[in-house]
Amino acid sequence: EMCIRDRYQRRVHGKMKVANKRQCTNEEALAFMAGKEDSQIAEIERKVKGYVEKYYKLGYDKAKAKLVIKRMQELHLAQLEIFQLVNFKPQKLVELFLIVKDCDDRCSEEEQQELLKLIKLLN
Repeated sequence: EMCIRDRYQRRVHGKMKVANKRQCTNEEALAFMAGKEDSQIAEIERKVKGYVEKYYKLGYDKAKAKLVIKRMQELHLAQLEIFQLVNFKPQKLVELFLIVKDCDDRCSEEEQQELLKLIKLLN
């Protein structure tokens, strides 16, 4: 579900394009590919674009998402855990525990509730 864009080169309309490697949320992946014609993107990108268009909306609050991610980083969550939380948006503790490894050991009950509240801000 998480998009990892690797550094690569390919020709688009006779020009060489280079994409930098970085992790992104599904919403960021959709924004990255928005407006690109299917003929301009590789097959794997076309499949990712189709998936995120089906399940995610463009136009989420980027400033709010940055604040949520920053707070999650302050709680010492792994980058992969943060992206999974942002992409899947768990609503219940049991769902949170499936994503955050050793959640009950790493996060207090208050922090667990805070994570669920932060995720609700993204909806």
